[in-house]
Amino acid sequence: MKLFYHLMFCAMALLASPKIFQAEPRFLEPVSLRGSIYPADSTNAALFTFRRSAHREGERVIANRQYLTPNGTPAATETVEYERDELKRFVLEEFQIQAHGSATFEKTADGKTVIAFECETGEKRKKTALETQSGIVLINDTLPYFIAERWDGLMSGKSFAFRYAVIPRLETIGFTIRKTVRPKTTQESEVEVEMRATGWLLQKLVDPIVFTLEMNPPHHIIQYKGRTTPKIRRGRAWEDLDAVTIFDW
Repeated sequence: MKLFYHLMFCAMALLASPKIFQAEPRFLEPVSLRGSIYPADSTNAALFTFRRSAHREGERVIANRQYLTPNGTPAATETVEYERDELKRFVLEEFQIQAHGSATFEKTADGKTVIAFECETGEKRKKTALETQSGIVLINDTLPYFIAERWDGLMSGKSFAFRYAVIPRLETIGFTIRKTVRPKTTQESEVEVEMRATGWLLQKLVDPIVFTLEMNPPHHIIQYKGRTTPKIRRGRAWEDLDAVTIFDW
């Protein structure tokens, strides 16, 4: 009988131990990550620095993504809220053009995702849109997890489709992701994955985004080439920026 109670006590203690039975939330890591954003044709001087930090608030995970100019001024910030490992809200602040917006995500009973968009620029009237998707919907903060979870399929040559939420456009856009043929400049320990728009018009407007990842788990993204969140000023106008983002793991 004493042995029975001893075993019961041990079992209760193990169940109460969060380190053993409560895995870290899916989107908590990396708790802290930095990177530098360079012009597409040079890595001599960074245009912006990137910082991601994340923390827990009960069952929620809050991730903050900052894009800073060389003097430390915020160019843009993104705040992502997760609850029980599900994306719930994505808020974008674009200080360069005095714009802000958000996307809220809700799952329906039949497994679809309803996305409520809001966006406002300067003194213009707030615009809203509602969209329902039956497939996978991603944002930039969830894309690395999507890649890692489909690693074996990507390495075997499969491609995967998803929708990507773009707050300024008040809509999601279709993309596919697949492994590329490894170029000579890539190390044996690295692999490239390409993200390409599915619509023919967007294919003409937006170049594919190419990610360089570690071949070994956990398959960190070393760098990516393509569209990034901050904008670049050309003359009097702010334009979308295609750049090289290098992460410091």
